[in-house]
Amino acid sequence: MGAILVFLEHRQGVLKASSLQAVSTARRLADATGDSVVALALGSTATASAELAGAHGADRLLAVADETLDLYAPEIYAATLALAAKASAADTVLLAGTSLGRDVAARTCARLVTGLLSDVVEIERAAGGALRGKRPVYSGKAYAWAAVKDARPSMATLRPNVFAAVSSGARKAEVVAFAPAALCEMNADDAV
Repeated sequence: MGAILVFLEHRQGVLKASSLQAVSTARRLADATGDSVVALALGSTATASAELAGAHGADRLLAVADETLDLYAPEIYAATLALAAKASAADTVLLAGTSLGRDVAARTCARLVTGLLSDVVEIERAAGGALRGKRPVYSGKAYAWAAVKDARPSMATLRPNVFAAVSSGARKAEVVAFAPAALCEMNADDAV
């Protein structure tokens, strides 16, 4: 059984709607294959994300409750997401396709040496983590399908406001404290 990891983005302590859309999409994909959904939240309000993340489909929340991460730090965010992907044994990683999400996704993808589908408007996932996504091309005049067949974990950024944020309210996410990546753990070869 695999896992889908979702990066949760917040602004001033409030989860962004696009992150809840990503969690709901992960839940839909995980239900089709019997996998779990793990969310990662960074910053001083990380644990407060559990209720909303659970209601939208997360089984577990990896909470990095560190106020130094309230402001975006690209290297630490990417390194922490990469560590979380390994620690949760995720075969798929989803992020909202916001400016921050696209930046973290590209940096994390490079760290994990894997494939990334960008700006996806439709997504399919096979058991084991193979992803297939539809994305706009030619300024949105056409669509192209792309796939990450073999690289694991497969990654995708989801275009905001395309996927529904579905709240069941019944699910509760288990909160697990998670340590952020330390700058001293990164060497010159790892810098992206």
